Amino acid sequence: MAAATADLYLTGVCTQQLEPVWGGQQDTAMTLRSACGRGLVSMRHPDALLYLADALADPEAPVRLSAAQSLAYHGAETGLPVLRLKVLSGDTEVQVLGECMLAMLRIDTASSVAFVGQQLQHVAPERREVAALALGESRVEDALAHLVGWLPEARSTGQAEAALLSIAMLRNDAAMSFLLDQIASQPGPEAREALTAIGIHQRDATLRERVEEAAQRAEVDLSRDLEAIFPPPAGSSQ
Repeated sequence: MAAATADLYLTGVCTQQLEPVWGGQQDTAMTLRSACGRGLVSMRHPDALLYLADALADPEAPVRLSAAQSLAYHGAETGLPVLRLKVLSGDTEVQVLGECMLAMLRIDTASSVAFVGQQLQHVAPERREVAALALGESRVEDALAHLVGWLPEARSTGQAEAALLSIAMLRNDAAMSFLLDQIASQPGPEAREALTAIGIHQRDATLRERVEEAAQRAEVDLSRDLEAIFPPPAGSSQ
């Protein structure tokens, strides 16, 4: 049974099915290739990494995206070089690169956080943003230093929202403390940006109290912003 299943996956992971559509052809086997790649990983097939490497060069972006996710699920450090090469060589879909970076961070944080952090200095703004979001989604503690270091440049290039959101996504106390300090000490526009970012945790009652305390500033009125982002709980007398 296992051999038959492996044969099925090996056939499916290489299958292309071009169907006529208006103006040309469309590959309708993308989902099949992605599913079979995941299947090879789930059964720990010895050639799974080879097929996933091929999938990272697939003509269809959804298959490349799935390949990066499957490499992260596989978890083998031998997948790191091909993910790194993919990031360095680029992709027409920046989300694929972001997924590759996140996969690297999940496979081996220590060897990957600095590499992904370097992408915050890339010439392409889209590459910088997906790198920031990958660092945030990874929840790696060492990611905070890279994101905080990028924040001044991000503000100058209109990417402060991405930087602050990524910091909020880390969800650790150091990241929350940084955002609270921004709310308490920065000029109005910057304080509001930090308040918006930390608002993804609006259901955290304990954090809400800390945000309310940080927002109590005489020189900047953040009351309306606070109420909009952290609305009072149902039944509250506020």
